[in-house]
Amino acid sequence: MKKLCILFIPFLLLMGCGADNNEKAASDVKQESGEYKEETDSKEKVVTEKETKEKTDSENKNEDKEDTVKDDITVNTKQEYLKKLKDVENTVADLDKKLEAATTQADMNQVQGEIFKVWDGALNEIYGALKKQISDGEMSNLRDEQRDWITHRDEVAKEESSEYEGGTMESLQYLMTQTRITKERCYELVNKYMK
Repeated sequence: MKKLCILFIPFLLLMGCGADNNEKAASDVKQESGEYKEETDSKEKVVTEKETKEKTDSENKNEDKEDTVKDDITVNTKQEYLKKLKDVENTVADLDKKLEAATTQADMNQVQGEIFKVWDGALNEIYGALKKQISDGEMSNLRDEQRDWITHRDEVAKEESSEYEGGTMESLQYLMTQTRITKERCYELVNKYMK
């Protein structure tokens, strides 16, 4: 039994030392992972600070763009819109060449429809800009005036096209009249209401 004890004691000592070594190793791993965690946290802080700065810079740029857009809306003057209308006329001049070159009634109607859309688009842009520039009272009056104008435009177009009633030129004349009156209205709104 004495021999057994002599053999068993060193075994217990070894196990005890091993346990101490395991605990120490576990402790070392925890410390290392803690250091790693701290290092990771530090990197995360650096990354987070960098991302925050980039995000702030991006937001500032977006705000600058928004301010520029707001400024552009209020800066749009009568002269700028007259220039835009001149650009529309240049665009329409190219379409007029297509209209002259059209060989069928359907082609002429299509091109004249495109010309009308260009002028109608310009009119809508002007109307939208005026909503931002004039007072609510003036806008209310303009809205009523615009409704009456649309009715007038369509009546005049119908009247002028009635000369060709039933013929292939009827729809072309209707579009041409709408286009002419819409172009006139664009200039009228800019000159009368634009600041």
